[in-house]
Amino acid sequence: MSKQALSKLRVIEIGHALSAPFTAQLLGDFGAEIIKVERPAGGDLFRTVAAPFPLDAKGNKLDSSGFLAANRNKKSITVDITKPAGQEVVRKLVQSADVVIENLKPGDLARYSLDYENVKKLNPGIVYLSISGFGQTGPYAKRGGLDGVFQYMSGLCSITGEPDGPPQRVGYLAADTTTGLYGAIGLLIALYHRDAGHDGKGKEGQYIDLAMLEAMLATMNTRVEGYLISGEVPMRAGARIGSGPSEPVQCSDGWLYVSAAMDSQFPNFCDAIDRKDLLEDPRFKTQQDRTANLVVLMDIINAVFRPRAMRDWYEYLNSKGVLCAPVYTIDQALDDPHSRARGIVTEVQHPTIGKLPLVHSPLRMSVTPARHDVPPPLLGQHTDSILREVLGMQDADIAALKEAKAI
Repeated sequence: MSKQALSKLRVIEIGHALSAPFTAQLLGDFGAEIIKVERPAGGDLFRTVAAPFPLDAKGNKLDSSGFLAANRNKKSITVDITKPAGQEVVRKLVQSADVVIENLKPGDLARYSLDYENVKKLNPGIVYLSISGFGQTGPYAKRGGLDGVFQYMSGLCSITGEPDGPPQRVGYLAADTTTGLYGAIGLLIALYHRDAGHDGKGKEGQYIDLAMLEAMLATMNTRVEGYLISGEVPMRAGARIGSGPSEPVQCSDGWLYVSAAMDSQFPNFCDAIDRKDLLEDPRFKTQQDRTANLVVLMDIINAVFRPRAMRDWYEYLNSKGVLCAPVYTIDQALDDPHSRARGIVTEVQHPTIGKLPLVHSPLRMSVTPARHDVPPPLLGQHTDSILREVLGMQDADIAALKEAKAI
């Protein structure tokens, strides 16, 4: 096993769906021990709702693809936190941990004395991340929400789609995964602060309040800042964001994205497509001119590209230094020679599925690489081993918890 940068970290994940589990997986990929606390009945919501589902030999549905995507490198323990004995199990786990990640509704864990204020009394060095839709304060704090709520409410969908069409969601769970990225960054910052002793006294934990709505607005920073500076509300423009050409063009067998909007790029682009005459046209002289006459310009450019195959154009324009990209479907993106050479899809052996393909971490670390060898856990797969190895319980203790239906 190669070095794992986070191998000394223990993380307790009390999460479901995607934002909290995805945050935890990002740490697990680099060696953190992730103990996933799940409900005995059904476990993580995403096990059963985030289709499609792999099937076993008898055609029975197994854990969903959504669950499998966000839960590798973890151990699963089933605990009923509504029962006092279950609460005590979690309290003992957090005493031994560095991090707690949760994405239940604000106030839910306080009912069981498992909120930050109570946990830090047991473990002052704990770094506790609470992910919620709207944050822990404010008039909407108690409201629930899923990915779509925050895509629409952030304004993302108002700038996505065709000008004469309805607002459109992005085609993946952008709010959940964006929030997960911020969550992992925030935890690493807090852990660095704690372990570097910045308070002058030793290990100081802290609480992180992360709202999905704010994460979306933060990653839309260029569009948000444009509004703050100009007062102009950005609206849907299809593929035409700003000046051009910087959008897909139609080839004989598909679409190719081309980017030559800047004044420094446009001459080379015109030379490559053998249309130097466009440089002399007053409608296209400057970036500002091209923006004002973009519809006319793109009609001309599409006529040039339409007779020739997309892949031919792609290789040719790259040889001329023109920025461009095939407009792929997901299967085509994964099957591209570059994707295969980089090993973007990796495999792990899963106890019920067999060979399970997973997306490789994009962080290619030279000394502390990501690991992908531990498959997403079955529900409660590690309950007994965690109780024995982490909490030091004996068989009689575990039997008593099972008798009380606390695990």
